Amino acid sequence: MHKRNSEKWQSKLSRMLNSTVAFSIAYLVMMSGFHLAMALMGKVFGFYSSTYYYGAKFIVNHNYWTKLSVFFVYTSGTLFVTLFGIICGVLFFKLKEKHYVFNLIFLWGMLIASSVIAAQGLIINLGAEQYISPFYQNLTVVLAWLHIPIFFYYILATILFVFGAICAVYLCKPFLTLSYSYSKVNKLQRKQKYFFETAIIPYIVASIGLLAFTFPLNMWINIVYVFFIGISLILGFFALPFFEVKTDEILRYKVLQEASISIFILLMVLLGLLTLTWRGIYLGG
Repeated sequence: MHKRNSEKWQSKLSRMLNSTVAFSIAYLVMMSGFHLAMALMGKVFGFYSSTYYYGAKFIVNHNYWTKLSVFFVYTSGTLFVTLFGIICGVLFFKLKEKHYVFNLIFLWGMLIASSVIAAQGLIINLGAEQYISPFYQNLTVVLAWLHIPIFFYYILATILFVFGAICAVYLCKPFLTLSYSYSKVNKLQRKQKYFFETAIIPYIVASIGLLAFTFPLNMWINIVYVFFIGISLILGFFALPFFEVKTDEILRYKVLQEASISIFILLMVLLGLLTLTWRGIYLGG
């Protein structure tokens, strides 16, 4: 017998679509900022800098790399991601009562940022002393220039992995609080179903689209980032039994049950702007 309170498939599809678009926007904004931060920092040190949809490039011209310039340029991207995640967190928890569909972007921004920071732990070990490796970038370059012993790479990676795991477990509950009804998340099976529909399925769909968009340049880095986001969601999924969602915590986001034209337009505009960077945006020196 059909349950009176069961959610219509159009409502589920709209919720998954909104979350997919929100994930895509958060990821693209974060990665664009990552590359732009590096290019701007390179400009600060007098290098001719260009930013692309897949990374940043530098022409040394009359300057030369030093430990100081390498440190600031190649840590600036990770520092931007950290700041991006903090800003998203502040905005989400400050505005969550407002029922804006854009708040889902901020929630995804927190999860994506923490996952990307954790992913640096794997990247520094994959790129260690591998100077032609696709993973020899970002913090790997800094550690190499500072002549940091290899064992420190493992210590740093462990710290970053633990940080990512803690964030993943902590951020699974906010997805549940977005439910428009307490009955959707009042039991473990329902919590798992809602989380799967609102977070995991959108992640899978958006990741395929984003990897296709960034293909083929800097592909391996994006694969690692997407992989770590998936790990975060899996950890969050298995942490669901340990979180009790109370009635007064439910934010009742009915806005997610209808496809949002505004965030879809925002995604299209963002993709259009990033397409312009395929040949690079020159920032000068």
